[in-house]
Amino acid sequence: MVCRLFNCCTALVILLMFCVQSTAAEQKAAAMKVAYLYYFSKFIIWPKDSFANTEHVNLCIGDVNKEVQYQLSTINNKKVKEYKLRVIHIGGIKENFNQEAIKEESSATQESLDLLNRCHIIFVSESMSQWFNENSERFPEYSLVVAEDEQVVNSVILLHMRGRKLSFEIDNELAVSKQLKISAKLLKLSRKRSEL
Repeated sequence: MVCRLFNCCTALVILLMFCVQSTAAEQKAAAMKVAYLYYFSKFIIWPKDSFANTEHVNLCIGDVNKEVQYQLSTINNKKVKEYKLRVIHIGGIKENFNQEAIKEESSATQESLDLLNRCHIIFVSESMSQWFNENSERFPEYSLVVAEDEQVVNSVILLHMRGRKLSFEIDNELAVSKQLKISAKLLKLSRKRSEL
């Protein structure tokens, strides 16, 4: 009986250690993703007309887990050159883009379109990939699309895990076609998408 209890306690301790390690790894990955998004905003130059009606660099975020949401709160309103970074959550607007709502030109759909038209950076998580691909034309041409899935259309930057390391690749040709200027420092730190 004592041996069985000891084995159960040992198994529970091992399970808890695994959960804590897993949670710590998820938190670290979330912190790295958000740090990359923030630093990308500092090393990109958008066309001047993209700031016509705003004093912010707008970082639009779709469906993300709670660790990423928390980390995003730490960069909201941080300074980016002469602007402030504003995090805009767009995950909840998916229902405004069904065919029926678009045909009716509902006010919710119009508000959602207005919101999407202000995105300077769009972080497309894996869970948003399909929706983004179906609605990518609704975003401004100058938007810097940062994706976790290589199948996302118009993604200038691809974030991915290699083992335990988060890395990124840049499609500079696409960036240039979108009138985005990426600093040489950032380009040096990345891999070119065409090298893969």
